[in-house]
Amino acid sequence: CYAAGERVLMRSSVIVGLANIRADLAVELSVIRWVLYGFVVTLSALMRFAGSLSDKYGTKRSFNIGVVLFGVASGLCGLAMNPLMLIGLRALQGVGAALMVPGSLSIINLCFAQKGRAIGLWAGWSGALAAVGPFIGGGMTETISWRAVFLCFFPIALGTWWLSSTVVPELKGGKGSVNVLSTVLIICSF
Repeated sequence: CYAAGERVLMRSSVIVGLANIRADLAVELSVIRWVLYGFVVTLSALMRFAGSLSDKYGTKRSFNIGVVLFGVASGLCGLAMNPLMLIGLRALQGVGAALMVPGSLSIINLCFAQKGRAIGLWAGWSGALAAVGPFIGGGMTETISWRAVFLCFFPIALGTWWLSSTVVPELKGGKGSVNVLSTVLIICSF
């Protein structure tokens, strides 16, 4: 559920905090939009490539690298001192999310006997988090800081990594190939 939830919750929570981020970092609206775009563009552009990496090198490995990358980037986003740093770290979050997403359904497929029910829960959590994300993000932004929205994902990612490392069986890689040219073309299309 973390892979589905982090994308949805992070996106909806950050949208609510954009005004506070803009005021705190003293940036123009045209620049602050890239706090959202940096994540979404990177995630979208790299998801296919990340899926082929998962096939080639193993789902669990790719998922865990993505969780760690997303968690560390989230924590650093909460410490960002300028807009360029925040935008770059958001793009790094997108790379981590791209590594997690393809593996999340594979892990569900491997670990649960009732696959339809598990995928339904995965999708349901995504929808529920999309609905409550703005409330959670708004509450954290108003009572603590916009930085708390990012910082809270670090310990969650750490717990997810530990759970995945200890419970999820290794899904062997070795099949498929990594097509770098198609990835470059996808990135250039953005």
